[in-house]
Amino acid sequence: AVWEAEAGVWQTRIRRLYRPTELWIMDAELPCNVQCGSVPCNSGPNMPFEFLRQFFKVKLAWELVLTWESKHAWRFDWFLKVRPDLLWLEPFPLLPALTAAGHVNDAQEAEVYVPKGVMTDRRANYHVNDHVLLCPRQLCMPYFTDAISRYERCSEVALKPVYPIQRWLFNRTCPRGSQCFKSTTLFDVAYTIARAKGPECMRLYTAGYLWQFVPRCNAVASRWSDPKYKEHSHPRPWLALMR
Repeated sequence: AVWEAEAGVWQTRIRRLYRPTELWIMDAELPCNVQCGSVPCNSGPNMPFEFLRQFFKVKLAWELVLTWESKHAWRFDWFLKVRPDLLWLEPFPLLPALTAAGHVNDAQEAEVYVPKGVMTDRRANYHVNDHVLLCPRQLCMPYFTDAISRYERCSEVALKPVYPIQRWLFNRTCPRGSQCFKSTTLFDVAYTIARAKGPECMRLYTAGYLWQFVPRCNAVASRWSDPKYKEHSHPRPWLALMR
């Protein structure tokens, strides 16, 4: 009853702020697969099982969207997955600006897109940014489902630990269907993770393009604990600050 009451409060807030077409709030958890010896059921930061617990919910979201499509006789061409705790420091790029001409519906040329930096400062790992993903429909499903499906079948299908662990998500997100993390397309957009204590502006030093947004992020951070500022919702918080 307590969880249902809290979920109701969050539904009201999210609908007011984001005006989503549909919204689901769930408390389902990934069951431990004791037969999967390569992934111990230990929770905690940087633990493989904790990562899978998070993406179990992403898989559920994917399945709910497919159900919604079927119910409403609708079919999306593109999917955008984002973490819910991101602070956007500029508008998200328009789709035509990201996609190469003729590649949108071409199964052999299609690409998935992730932002450059923020998740890591290691350039070799830019391509497995799991904060944000923009993908054409034909390449989306492996990202949303593969890691969890393989974990659930781990006694039958090997689930070998990899580094970084995000490679589990990008293994089949390209037309050739293997080692796809190397083919992820990077794009520039300024954002960072916003914790309860404030935005993590240091993450903007992970890629050169992002440096110019450090002052903007610091301006937001300086007002983060101000009750008047927190109560003032705005789709572009830096604009709200400057007004």
